[in-house]
Amino acid sequence: MSEPTLKLGIPAGSLQEATAQLFKKAGYRISFSSRSYYPTIDDERIECLLIRAQEMARYVEQGILDAGITGYDWVLETNATVVEVCELVFSKVSRRPVRWLLENHDVDHRWCLVHATHMDHDEVDALADSGAVAVLCPSTEANLGDGLFGLRPYLESGGRIAIGSDSHISINPFDELRWLEYGQRLASQSRNVAAFDDAHVGRELFKRVLEGGAQASGQGINGLEKGAPADLVALDDDDPMLLGHSDESRLDALVFSGYRLPIDRVMVAGRWCVVDGMHVTRADSRAVYGDTLARLELAR
Repeated sequence: MSEPTLKLGIPAGSLQEATAQLFKKAGYRISFSSRSYYPTIDDERIECLLIRAQEMARYVEQGILDAGITGYDWVLETNATVVEVCELVFSKVSRRPVRWLLENHDVDHRWCLVHATHMDHDEVDALADSGAVAVLCPSTEANLGDGLFGLRPYLESGGRIAIGSDSHISINPFDELRWLEYGQRLASQSRNVAAFDDAHVGRELFKRVLEGGAQASGQGINGLEKGAPADLVALDDDDPMLLGHSDESRLDALVFSGYRLPIDRVMVAGRWCVVDGMHVTRADSRAVYGDTLARLELAR
């Protein structure tokens, strides 16, 4: 009776040669052919198949492969149900950004890590323990197809979050919070993912990013406190979005309604920038924006 064969997935692309070198150190020789997806290995009990790292976890989950080598981020991205056998460190360059940063710098409460989308369990705990802020940009991450941040385990470990947007598509903080919670719900197939201290998810999310945002921007005091910046937002109580809501549920409405925000006035550093729902420099800003686009078009 012949011995069983291990069907092993080798990542194609940037990790291909690095994988061959890793196996060489372990006493195996892998050879590649430009015309074949089946690398040869000097062990008849192993059958190799060259697969894109992005698809590896799916092939293992479906039983096409017995095992495969891929990045942990791609396991999270595909949401595949597989068992992680071990972590292989090819080089400092191939380490995930968060792990490399934590190992090479003294990350503390003064640091902000933007996106930090793909982390393993150890990285989640270490980043939370560092006191740094994870700055999440859910609409941008969705637009680019970057994947989802591991929100619940990070918050369970005491992690701090803030939100932002490096995309011109959306600069609505409540949109970002809605994207954040709904993305987590889709991935976990459960509701109220961010609810730990409060039954009102919108209110808890807002509180968390208010504190994390203040830390990220270097503001020691925030909210209606002595010494805090006079940054205020006044809402239109007569707007249909807010009708019937109390102080407890009002932030839930703002986060989850997906409707035009009922903002009446906005004060920044003691100065009214929005009055009657309109920015005080709206006309001038539109004109400058239009002129800028025209100049960019001429420069192409």
